[in-house]
Amino acid sequence: MTMIVLVLASLVLLSLTILFFTFRKNQSRLNQKVHRRFEELINEHDYKVDTSESFNKKKIALDSMNQKLLFLDMSKKTEFFHVLDLRQLSFCHVVMPGNNNGNYISSISLECILSDKSTTMFPFYEASQDSLSDIKLLAEKASFWRKKINNHRYNHNFNNSNEYVP
Repeated sequence: MTMIVLVLASLVLLSLTILFFTFRKNQSRLNQKVHRRFEELINEHDYKVDTSESFNKKKIALDSMNQKLLFLDMSKKTEFFHVLDLRQLSFCHVVMPGNNNGNYISSISLECILSDKSTTMFPFYEASQDSLSDIKLLAEKASFWRKKINNHRYNHNFNNSNEYVP
C-alpha cells in the first residue's frame, strides 16, 4: 500500500514539475515576443530608450532625448502601441477604480493628462486578465512610472502652465 502511495506521489510531483517548467518556457517566449516587437517599433521610429520595464505582455519605456513615453501592450488580441509626447504633458497619476467599499480593485492604470486636457490611459493591471497576486507589484510599478514621468517633466520644464504633480 505504501509503495502505491509513493509511486502516486512521485507521479504527481513529476507532473507538477513538468507543468511548472512548461509554464516558465511559455512565459519566456511571450516576453521575447514582446521585446522583439518593441525593438522593431523603436528602431522603426528611431527612438532612444534609456529606461524600460516589461510586465504581463506589456512594455513601458522613456526616451529622454526625444522626450517621449512609449507603451506597448500585447496582452489582448489587438496590439496597442502608444507614444506620448512629454512636452505636451500636464501631469500623470495612478488610477485604481474599484467598488465603493475599497476592497476590490478592477484595474490599475497610469493616466496622463495633456495640456489640451485629453487623457491617455496606460493599463498596468486588469482584474479580468491579470493575477490578483500581481496587484501589489503592478501598483508599485505604476507608481514608480508616475514618479519617473513627473520628475522627468519637472526636470525638463515641460509645459509649466497647469503645474500639478499629485
